[in-house]
Amino acid sequence: KVTLSLMNRSMYPFLYTLISGQFRPDGDVEGETSTAYWTHMRKCFVEDEKLSALNLCSKSYLETEIQAIRPQLILSIGGKATNFFARFDPELKKALRRGMKEAFWQQETKFYKLKPTRDMVADLAILPHPSGQNARIWKELGEKENQARSIRVIERIRETIAKKLAK
Repeated sequence: KVTLSLMNRSMYPFLYTLISGQFRPDGDVEGETSTAYWTHMRKCFVEDEKLSALNLCSKSYLETEIQAIRPQLILSIGGKATNFFARFDPELKKALRRGMKEAFWQQETKFYKLKPTRDMVADLAILPHPSGQNARIWKELGEKENQARSIRVIERIRETIAKKLAK
């Protein structure tokens, strides 16, 4: 099964399509492990949010969740979460210097590898966040000359999730 990092109803249609509805939106995972885990960066909702407090809170929760769940595949949604994971993978950090679009396309052949702790390794797949703020990158990924490549990456992510869920 796929575990959610935080209830976020606006992302459900996107994830249901990608993961074929095989995830639990209730977040009830106590005592269970997950083969796949999706996350975006936002973990805390603070009144009068200050970016520094929000980032510290998000990073603290994100790292704790991953260590507790120990997924085989992490699906990073959005640039902020992907930048967080780049500290665990020099190849991802290098790819992001060329932009999120290039880092996304690099997944045609292989996913990124994370080793957040000494005894944990996970594959990392990245996607731009589906919000309207990211309309430009989704438009670029969907342009006629880019469509086939983008579809191959998304299909590869879907197939990998399906295989991991089938185990």
